[in-house]
Amino acid sequence: MLGPGFPYVKAAKSYLSKQEAKHESGFLSRNMENSVKLLQSLEKLT
Repeated sequence: MLGPGFPYVKAAKSYLSKQEAKHESGFLSRNMENSVKLLQSLEKLT
């Protein structure tokens, strides 16, 4: 899971944006969004 608050995720996103790796950056962004949605769904269950 790739939460947007993790330092390694921030570093990877920054690196990819500097490399103009649009495909990889998009993949990372989608996974970050899915991670947040999963957390929100789990919080609703508790």
